[in-house]
Amino acid sequence: MEADGLTLVATHPVLQDVAHDLLRSWGAAGALARPVVLHVGAHRSERLPDLEGALQIGIQTEQMYDEGGHKLWKAFGKARLSRMVQQFDIVLDLSGANAPAYDLLPPEERAKIRFGPWIFPTDPPPPRVPGHGLLFVGAVNDRRALALAALGDLAVRVPDGTFGPAVAAALEEAGGLLNLHYEDGVYSEYPRLLKAVLAGRAVWSERLAAPLVEGVHYFALDARPDTGRIAAVQGAMAELLCSQFALRSFVQKEIGA
Repeated sequence: MEADGLTLVATHPVLQDVAHDLLRSWGAAGALARPVVLHVGAHRSERLPDLEGALQIGIQTEQMYDEGGHKLWKAFGKARLSRMVQQFDIVLDLSGANAPAYDLLPPEERAKIRFGPWIFPTDPPPPRVPGHGLLFVGAVNDRRALALAALGDLAVRVPDGTFGPAVAAALEEAGGLLNLHYEDGVYSEYPRLLKAVLAGRAVWSERLAAPLVEGVHYFALDARPDTGRIAAVQGAMAELLCSQFALRSFVQKEIGA
């Protein structure tokens, strides 16, 4: 996938879906001063050897720690993290809570790492009039199954393995996006939040990590707001993430443009 000197690499259907959303975030603001390669899912990718002069950035999408410092299911060991970091010029980890995972790496490797969900468009898409139900996309484990059952008919699911345009179409019909953590903790699934922002949809979620605030940027699972409140909260999340964490701003800063 390419656009204006930006190349995206993804090796798994879920990551390819994220890459397509990143292209939408990128927009069409003109070519870059230097070629850039974004490897979406740095833990599953390898540096491209044949792009002379390109800045190669690995995007680390996995949750290793939550906001309270608790280890989560993707807490990679030192050796695997070191191999990952060595491959790229820069590694962008979407979660600042993952910082402790890199503490044992040597200084030259830690110097390559950046933190923050720098994946959003420069200009926030406007809120859209909500449809019906809260759309959940993702694998269902025991804790998610319990939460979905508690929501009853309000929760709308797409079949497992559904990606791309089918998810986008379902989100267009939904009242909002439903975010349920895979494991207990306080963390933010930013690729999923990007889908909501691009679609102009508000998010209902278990507690997300700072800087997102429940009731300001997203709704608790039991919230039943009116249409005006939905638009206000969706707009607040989109404005925060697009103003502080635009993908193009991050890339241009790293290439010195």
